[in-house]
Amino acid sequence: MRTRTAAAGPRALLARHWSRLRVPAGRVDGRTVAGHAALCAVVAAPLFLRVVETDATDAFVSSAPGRVVGGLVTVAVVALGRTHPLVSLLAAGAAAAADWRFALLMVASGYLAGRRTPDGRQGTVALAVLAAAALLSCLVTGAEVYRYLVMATGLLLLGVFPWLIGRYRRQQVQLVWAGWERAEQLEREQRIVSEQARLRERARIAQDMHDSLGHDLSLVALRAGALEVAPDLDERHRRAAAELRSGVADAAERLRDIIGVLRDDADPSPSPTGPVGEGIEELVERARRSGVAVRLRVEPGSTASDATTTDAAAKDAAGPDAAGGGPGAEPGYARDLPPAVRRAAYRVVQESLTNATKHAPGAEVTVRLTRTPGELLVTVANTAPAPGAPAPELARGHRGLAGLRERVRLVGGTLRAGPADGGFRVEARIPLGPAGTAGAVAAEADAPDGAGDGPEPWARRSESAAQLEQGRRRLRRGLVTAILVPGGLLLALGAAMAGLYAYDSYNSRLTPAAFEALAVGQPQREVEEVLPAWEAPERRDGRQPPIPEGARCRYYRSDAGFLPAPFDVYRLCFRQGALVAKDVIPPP
Repeated sequence: MRTRTAAAGPRALLARHWSRLRVPAGRVDGRTVAGHAALCAVVAAPLFLRVVETDATDAFVSSAPGRVVGGLVTVAVVALGRTHPLVSLLAAGAAAAADWRFALLMVASGYLAGRRTPDGRQGTVALAVLAAAALLSCLVTGAEVYRYLVMATGLLLLGVFPWLIGRYRRQQVQLVWAGWERAEQLEREQRIVSEQARLRERARIAQDMHDSLGHDLSLVALRAGALEVAPDLDERHRRAAAELRSGVADAAERLRDIIGVLRDDADPSPSPTGPVGEGIEELVERARRSGVAVRLRVEPGSTASDATTTDAAAKDAAGPDAAGGGPGAEPGYARDLPPAVRRAAYRVVQESLTNATKHAPGAEVTVRLTRTPGELLVTVANTAPAPGAPAPELARGHRGLAGLRERVRLVGGTLRAGPADGGFRVEARIPLGPAGTAGAVAAEADAPDGAGDGPEPWARRSESAAQLEQGRRRLRRGLVTAILVPGGLLLALGAAMAGLYAYDSYNSRLTPAAFEALAVGQPQREVEEVLPAWEAPERRDGRQPPIPEGARCRYYRSDAGFLPAPFDVYRLCFRQGALVAKDVIPPP
């Protein structure tokens, strides 16, 4: 039992790590099989090249059984790359280390590993494992320095560079897909925005109905109430007036219910539209003709005209020029007011008159407008309802004052409403600000949602644009990394190899003149005085003549430089302290 548990531990650990290296492969169809077959044919092509057999591995791979085995290895590595690309890269690296004809297989595996692996850190670990294995093999075999540099260059060209290109390609595809997904998301958001705009427009229509039609119905109900209490009206007409007042009140309630359905309480933004061609003076006059005991007082300010009063008696006594200074003249309080401020003041007066006629019929209403250099003060106050007046309707909805407060807030003002002196008082303070400020505030209040907050819409940078730019920068960094990192490493390795080659060649060079001056039979001590410090690593074992029996040979090169060039190898053989043979081994 203990042995089974101990054996199950490593298997479970291996299975867990194996599953972590697995990537989604998708379904296998004819196109996938054809693509993998073509890839196998390309990367296995070097196996069928005729090469100079320098060792047993070359001889085996060049044989028919070796080519079959090499083809099977290629197919297995390519197939493994669909689900475990990093394992495929490690297997291809081992095959390429055994025989250079698997180099294309390693290139393809490196690219596919970078293309298919979602986590770049796993690929870095796999490449580090390959580098450690190459270093260990060089240490075990006692390879020369050139072997280290060749292994490093091969790993860089065959593994690192293709892997970086694959990573760049993966990021590029992800960016394209993210762009399409973002476009689809923007289309969905655009549909939502359109629906919200439609709902807002419906709410604005409902607000206009509440402000204008509700006000008119309240005036009609007020007139019917006045007829109901008229002393010279007989009982039959009095009942008709009561029915008319009740019907109008019911109509107003049904209108309020309909508005409650149309309005969206979560969006209290007021309608940008307002009454055309009617000011506060006309509104007050229309209410006065409907039977409301209302007075309009425009109190003097630094920019206003003289105080004016509009009521039933004062207007007739003052004449048509009392309120504005002449026919067609603009009232003093309204000069240079932004449109949004005018509409806000108009709505304050209209809603207050509607509430007064609805909840305090027969009460006296005073509308007071006061303009100072910094603000416009709108005050609407009514007294207690008149004795004997029809009973007021119960307040329902509470939407009028809420919408009114929002409209005043949008132009930077404040609104207060509440009982005062037995009646009700509404006071709105709308700031004007210095020259040019009011216009900017008004434009912002009347602008659609999102406008007025900073620069123009086309100058503001959206979140999607920022994400796209971030993805493009990441893609550019990936491309630069895929080019500069291998390129820089190659330059460093090339410089190291050139420097090492030059140093090695100059320290193992025996000039042709010095070689010709040596004679067979010359004492070894005299010969060593003209020999360089190092021997040349080249032996050219397949081209040199047989070594004399019992002799030890040294090898030197005839030329030196930073770049490899054809040169002769000089072989000097010594036995019993004397030079017994000197040979020239030409380049292949």
